[in-house]
Amino acid sequence: MKNTRLGCLSPFAIIFSFATVLAVLAAAFLDGGMMFTAGALNDNQGNTVGGVQSHAEIGNDCTRCHPAPWDATTMDELCQRCHKDLPDQLKDPVSLHGALLTSNPVTCRTCHPEHRGEHATLTSMTVKKFPHEVMGFMLESHVQRGDGRPIGCADCHIDDVTTFSPDNCADCHQFLDSAFTSKHVETYGEGCLGCHDGMETISKKFDHSQTLFQLVGKHGEASCEQCHAEARHVADFKSMPSECGSCHGEKDVHNGQFGQACDQCHKVETWTAGSFDHNTTKFKLTGKHEGPKCADCHNKTAPEKANSVCSSCHLKDDAHAGALGLACDDCHTSQGWKPANFDHNLSIFKLTGKHETATCEKCHINNVLKGTPTNCFACHQKDDHHNGTFGQDCGICHATTGWTPAAFDHNLSIFKLTGQHESVACEQCHVNNVFKGTPSDCIGCHQADDTHNGSLGTQCYNCHSTQAWKPAYFDHNLALFKLTGAHIYVLCQSCHFNDVFKGTPSTCYGCHVNDDPHKGTLGQQCESCHGTQAWKPANFDHNRSVFKLTGAHSNTLCQRCHLNNVFKGTPMNCFACH
Repeated sequence: MKNTRLGCLSPFAIIFSFATVLAVLAAAFLDGGMMFTAGALNDNQGNTVGGVQSHAEIGNDCTRCHPAPWDATTMDELCQRCHKDLPDQLKDPVSLHGALLTSNPVTCRTCHPEHRGEHATLTSMTVKKFPHEVMGFMLESHVQRGDGRPIGCADCHIDDVTTFSPDNCADCHQFLDSAFTSKHVETYGEGCLGCHDGMETISKKFDHSQTLFQLVGKHGEASCEQCHAEARHVADFKSMPSECGSCHGEKDVHNGQFGQACDQCHKVETWTAGSFDHNTTKFKLTGKHEGPKCADCHNKTAPEKANSVCSSCHLKDDAHAGALGLACDDCHTSQGWKPANFDHNLSIFKLTGKHETATCEKCHINNVLKGTPTNCFACHQKDDHHNGTFGQDCGICHATTGWTPAAFDHNLSIFKLTGQHESVACEQCHVNNVFKGTPSDCIGCHQADDTHNGSLGTQCYNCHSTQAWKPAYFDHNLALFKLTGAHIYVLCQSCHFNDVFKGTPSTCYGCHVNDDPHKGTLGQQCESCHGTQAWKPANFDHNRSVFKLTGAHSNTLCQRCHLNNVFKGTPMNCFACH
């Protein structure tokens, strides 16, 4: 029978193959994995990380960096076990490693290859893979050198990609333009990165028209260093003051008297041919003021000291010789010195009514304006029929619309007119038109109406009102004897016989002597038992007496002790009752 089975699948072959694999694994284990190494590890000494100062110190412990095939752990995770600051960097997109991971999903060994020899570098990357903009410098303008060769990392980072010296900028740019670079460094210093970001943001591509300060006129011809000579950083350019005086202060012949807004007079086309808009000041040029030259009012040596008071220029034109003050514009205008016009309503004395049509000479005798009296009496003394008895303030009764008729607002006086007083003719109180000294008390006019013949005093308004003399009303609660209970509804005549009010007794007994069944035996203090609500029932608080009721005495009938309703003289000893 012919055998068709392959020899490699025989039991002996399978056992031999398995034994060979075990032998290889045992050899690898015994020599520390050296049979799988890709080359020597880096031996450059550095800071202590993970207990070693170089990868070479790891020795043959491959598992420190290489996980077993069946282990889910990655090499990147093993790197982070020693380099413990990496996890935080990878989470920060503006850090070097965070930026690399965001822009290029790479592993650690992409940039940090090993097994290349004891002294080989541990960092290897190309310009294309590195997100240089994250570090604040774009490579847009640094793609190739002046001779056309592409720029590599080592062209700028000469010693190490992790370090950079600003001197490298000048070394390279001196080759491109030595004269410009030397002058530029001399003007702005050696800190190139303070202003340059690799995109020419503040260089050839900078558009000044996109800023608040437009370069027009002579400003367009100025070089950058004329205004920005002290700039050392982008912030210095942005914070550059835009006031004219910041650049032109040394040319200011006014020594700062007019402030720093030079553009009010000077133009960007030329400094000398300036013009000033006087209407932007407090003193507007109108009328005749538009004609004179600046020098007529402004002294050349001190133009800012020009006085805006009229008399400073027109003192010689003042026909009043200063008697009316220096504010000429109260009467005169810039249209012409004459005719003059005075608005009396701007003065203390306003013109109203008949005063508006009066000529100036009626009050201002001989054209003397200052010191003219403003009180009525000074002009209208001859019109005063009261001969000064009412004082000199005629305006209290008289108006400027006419001397007559006159009207007096009595409510402005001490005696206000209310009720029937409002319709009374003036002559009824002011006999023979005598006003001063008129009495203001009621009895002064109403003595004839006093049916009490003065027995209740002269304060008639205690009962009577200005609405009418009758009916009268008296608020008894304002008196010493307050009305309460049944007293409220008693007629006045019940207590005040024959309308005699003064001297009316205020004791209970004075009115209720006939209601006293005790015939005075309990005294005259009726309120001790009786109230104003009603004479009966009466109530006596025994605890206010000498004999206090306690115990069974509290419930005993009054008649048990006070026989025949005799209260006075009732014995208080126990034996008398018990």
